[in-house]
Amino acid sequence: EQTESVALIFEIEQHSLPKTKMHQGPPLELGRECENFLIKYTNNPKVISGPFIDEGRWKVELPRKITYATEFLRDKISNGGRKAGVAEHVAEALRENFSILVNNEVSEYYAHNEGFAISLTKFLRGKPIWLHPELELKN
Repeated sequence: EQTESVALIFEIEQHSLPKTKMHQGPPLELGRECENFLIKYTNNPKVISGPFIDEGRWKVELPRKITYATEFLRDKISNGGRKAGVAEHVAEALRENFSILVNNEVSEYYAHNEGFAISLTKFLRGKPIWLHPELELKN
């Protein structure tokens, strides 16, 4: 029995991000917005550092809600991806079943799925299809 699958490939620079992020506030010349920023963040228990001025703007350092790419993807497609702008018919399929593969898991899937192996190889080579005809799918 042959099953159909669709692979969305994301090439990312790093799998994890720092636990904190810099939140940029308004420029100093926007008095009212600065006042609102200070009211919101001066005694906010979530603030790790700040408020402070850097390069003419108010800034605070806040905890990051999600620090791993897999967590981010899982969150964005947990409801089928509707939060991320995925079309409804694709979202239905994602709600039924999806997997996030990382590193060795991708290698394992690659080794056992010829269609995926060909597509991923083409993607990684970064050449137009007519420049590597040896990878044409066999019918």
